[in-house]
Amino acid sequence: MNESPLLVGIGAQRIEGESYRYLSRWYCPAIRELAHRSDFRIDPDWIRKQLRPVITKTQAQEALQILQDLDMILIHDDGRIENREGSFATPKQVQGLAVHNYHQEMLNLAKDGIGRFSPEERHFLALTVHVPQSLLPDLKTQLNDMATRLFDLCETTKSDPEQVVQVQLHFFPLSKPKDTP
Repeated sequence: MNESPLLVGIGAQRIEGESYRYLSRWYCPAIRELAHRSDFRIDPDWIRKQLRPVITKTQAQEALQILQDLDMILIHDDGRIENREGSFATPKQVQGLAVHNYHQEMLNLAKDGIGRFSPEERHFLALTVHVPQSLLPDLKTQLNDMATRLFDLCETTKSDPEQVVQVQLHFFPLSKPKDTP
């Protein structure tokens, strides 16, 4: 089955080839977004404690190195950090192990988040609906459009970022199509 975009939006640049390295660890995109906070520190111990769930110091160091290697962040000599190249996006229809692993890890984090976070800290919404198969392409388009709108809203806000959140928009079959043995 084809995958939907991970990130889309104004000025988004595609990540392809070697850049998929960063998708193999859920905390790499999270740390990249965390770096937008005004209190961000290039301190692996500080970084690891900011993430939920907490990661190891080694994982934080590795993620910083990956982000630097891919020129997604620039660490200046004075310790300032600069996010580079705007936002990143995967191609809209892509299949690959890193993308599959990314989605699996994020779904596992979401599943665990149901019990880990209070209703004030999280939001889960689900619909179970019946549809003709001919509607599936339109559902994908609507989800892609919604993801773009949400991403653009977050990217263009004038407020200082305070937290990193994962937003997931997806659907999957819960039954076989009609007339399938």
